[in-house]
Amino acid sequence: MAIQFLTDVNADSGTLYVDAAAGTVGIGTTSPTDKLQVTGSSGTSLTSTQGVALTVKGGGNSNNIQVWGSSSSQATYAVLTSSGKFGIGTTSPSSTLQVSGTSLVTGSVTGAIAQFTNTSGTGGAGVQIQGGPSSGGVILKLSDYLGNQRLLVAGDGNTQIAGSVTIDTIANATGDTDKFLVSNSGIVQYRTGAELAADIGAVTGGPFLPLAPTGTDVITGDVRIAENKYFRFGASANAGGSLIIGHTNFGSPVSQILENGTGDLKISATNLILESANAETYIDCNFNSSVDLYHNNVKKFETTSTGVGVTGNATFLDSGKAIFGTGSDLEIYNDGSNSYFDNKTAGQNIIFNLNELSGTPEFKIINSTTGDPFAVFNKSSFTVYEDGSEIIKANSSAVELTNSLDLKSYTATAVSTTGPLNANQNNQAPTQDTLATLSVDPSGNVVRGEQEATFTFTKAQLNSTLGQTLISAPGADKAVVVTYTDWMMKYSSTGTTTNNLEIRQANLAQANASVSVLPALRFNEIVNQSQSGSAPFYGFYTRDIPTGSGSQGRTYAVNKATTIHKQNSGTYPAGLTSISIKIRYRIFDVDTF
Repeated sequence: MAIQFLTDVNADSGTLYVDAAAGTVGIGTTSPTDKLQVTGSSGTSLTSTQGVALTVKGGGNSNNIQVWGSSSSQATYAVLTSSGKFGIGTTSPSSTLQVSGTSLVTGSVTGAIAQFTNTSGTGGAGVQIQGGPSSGGVILKLSDYLGNQRLLVAGDGNTQIAGSVTIDTIANATGDTDKFLVSNSGIVQYRTGAELAADIGAVTGGPFLPLAPTGTDVITGDVRIAENKYFRFGASANAGGSLIIGHTNFGSPVSQILENGTGDLKISATNLILESANAETYIDCNFNSSVDLYHNNVKKFETTSTGVGVTGNATFLDSGKAIFGTGSDLEIYNDGSNSYFDNKTAGQNIIFNLNELSGTPEFKIINSTTGDPFAVFNKSSFTVYEDGSEIIKANSSAVELTNSLDLKSYTATAVSTTGPLNANQNNQAPTQDTLATLSVDPSGNVVRGEQEATFTFTKAQLNSTLGQTLISAPGADKAVVVTYTDWMMKYSSTGTTTNNLEIRQANLAQANASVSVLPALRFNEIVNQSQSGSAPFYGFYTRDIPTGSGSQGRTYAVNKATTIHKQNSGTYPAGLTSISIKIRYRIFDVDTF
């Protein structure tokens, strides 16, 4: 049976009020704004002795139940939506339970305070929160879907993490606001830079690097780097570091400082010393002074303000050279077979300069095996030795010869020539083609006196055109005077000729003046006569200059050549091999005659 109110009902002064027109009911209020509004200072209680105290069925609205604040603010504190989602501090919960704001759970709880189970897996609880004593017990435990513990926060404040911890980014900070994670008996703690520096300073043994240094902080122990590990500084193209310092041991231990980039390795110091592990010096570099090199801790080489100083020997291997001069002008070396003092630049002299300010300094060339001298030079004389005995000594007054003088350089090789021969034989190589007596010229020089030259002409040359120059014109104010001629015929069979062979030199009267003649008569006396033995055969003819009945001698002119000719067109016999002519002559200079 339904009850219909046609007018407003006010029971017990607002204890129960029915607004018939609006269709609202108020308990404790005479102006209800909702279908049922309960207002009062003692609150509202619904009690049921049955199983259900309150049942609310929703309608078409999205929010079926709202819990407000005071009637004046009407702020919504909790919402239960028609879709079964409950929100605290939010009017639009997106999950079955959503709490927006601070939550607090207090009181004594047996077992877990909260437990969230991963129903899609096969393991136990994913997250479990429970109370526990201050020391021991579990406050928070996170497990994977298989039930494996991953994070445990104990009641004593200790935390256990299974697996590695990755920190993507730690924001930069300055001063003591910098935070550091340190391990204390397996427990990770935060410490500031100042706290960590204080911790390090309170411990001995090292190695320790000061944090946030003030400029006076020092390392209080050793810094140790494992073998085959390195300090790397700077950047380089190969990403290995521009400067690498370390120790390698891949069978052969090596300590290494490597400039791995494109720059220089610079070691700066006022004085720099490189020494061995037992303090023996290798190199000693001194500021504004010398650089010294050592061998077995003894200085062997040093730089000075004027050059270098060497203590001991400077050794060069075979063909290693000591080179002097900008243009490599002088080389001193040994090639393994011979020693060389080689002046490489033409026009430069090798000068041995002896200090004559005091004493009697000498320059000596000695036998390194016996110590005997080969030659000794000083400012007043020089002496030449053989087997330690003096053989030549020269000074300002004389040249002394201990033994006889053998001028081998003035001995001819007797090689025949067909001319022309330089008349000035004292200017020609003395061992070639001529013999000579030695004379002293007005200047005191030893020169050639009477000379002789030998010329050989074959049968073929004699039967062809002659006129060759035997002795060239000697030059202005010089004359060649022939004093003697000797002729030698070489033949293999007998024969005769009608030809006279003649030596000529022009004088002031005749352009074809005769000097010496080999007459056909004398030729035939030799070549047309048989000789015993086997060929070749030889015969000789000599001619003093001048000769002949009533000869008054002959005249000479300056700067005339000496030539050879035939007096007629006769030929020489087939058995003739050659005719050789030895001419003795003097060359006279008008200034030194």
